[in-house]
Amino acid sequence: MTSGTVFSVFISFIFIPLILAADLNDDTINGLSKLQTMTIDEYINYINPPAVHKFQNGNGEKVLCVKYEDQISLQSGNTSKGSRDNFAYKNSSAEECPEGSVPIVEITRERVERAGSLRQYLNTGLHDNTQKTHEEAKSAVAFISPRGSQEIHEIKASFNVWQPSVDTSNSVFSAAILRLLHENPDESINEAMEAGWMVYPSRYGSPRVTFYVAHRVFRKGEEKDCIDLSCKDFIQEGKEYYPGMPIPGISAYDGTQMDSTISIRRETRGNNANNLVWAVYLQDKLVGHWPAILFHDLTFYGNLAQIGGQVVIRSGKRGTPFPKTEMGSGDFARKGFKKAAFVRNIRLFTNNGALITDRKTNYFLSKRHCYGIKGYVKQDDYWGHHIYYGGPGGNAGYCTY
Repeated sequence: MTSGTVFSVFISFIFIPLILAADLNDDTINGLSKLQTMTIDEYINYINPPAVHKFQNGNGEKVLCVKYEDQISLQSGNTSKGSRDNFAYKNSSAEECPEGSVPIVEITRERVERAGSLRQYLNTGLHDNTQKTHEEAKSAVAFISPRGSQEIHEIKASFNVWQPSVDTSNSVFSAAILRLLHENPDESINEAMEAGWMVYPSRYGSPRVTFYVAHRVFRKGEEKDCIDLSCKDFIQEGKEYYPGMPIPGISAYDGTQMDSTISIRRETRGNNANNLVWAVYLQDKLVGHWPAILFHDLTFYGNLAQIGGQVVIRSGKRGTPFPKTEMGSGDFARKGFKKAAFVRNIRLFTNNGALITDRKTNYFLSKRHCYGIKGYVKQDDYWGHHIYYGGPGGNAGYCTY
């Protein structure tokens, strides 16, 4: 399959409007239909587990330190333990959680109201269904897959961190993505999991660069578009890094370059070969995992990686100015080191941890006058297989819809 074909299949998969949760049964989408009958206060009491400590992160969001076993993803009942009224937390400026607890961004009334209503909030994932206008993804990405029958059990890369500007009047977000997929023999792609950094002001209430995780399942009778802990699926394990946290260390144009290493890896838990998970690591430290049973095609392995930059914008009339939403550093790939954003040391591994060297790579660019991408290979442990990507969006001369 060509990169263009893969991309068109995948984009149709990503941006199918999410079926309203009220139209799905509880088993299909973890009870979201019941959540939509709640008031905002009832939802907040339900979704926020009882905390033992609380602090405010660099995005200005409140973070709950929750006992591992109390997080909502591990609850099988219809209500979480405790309520907002009996939280046993203490406010603190120290961004750390006590031993035995994990950090989880608190879902506040303000965050829900930014979406317009609880119903709209619950139907907003990696695209914004609260808007009446159609949305489009514009990408500069590398598609990497093993040759032959090798399976991907881990993808890993170091992402250059920048602060792209997002035109919130007609754009949703700008992101750097590490995405694992499973392409079926009929070339369909129904599932994805990913991690990376993004600027998503309408969700996080801030233009800060934020670490995120997401997964999607789009097949008949099972439609999910989940970012961070918006579904009862991702389980937080680490104390230092968590979904929704601001990424520290931003690169300076023509100056110091900062990057963060992200990986998604299949593992077992509790010395039980049947307890499979897909774990996410940031800077080689465990963040958390998705239970492998959440997936069908991706339960055991992936066979396609998608790595690079992506912006989501709202559609406009042909020939009109494109949103001034930057990707990466806001400069084109051809500018190179210290000017363009890069992803370096891109690696794929098999189930025994062996590096997959026999692989094919295609580069895809959906808006060449707005953004760019270039791929390279160096025989060293620092750069290895790497890409430069990005661009200024509507600030470029021929960048129009």
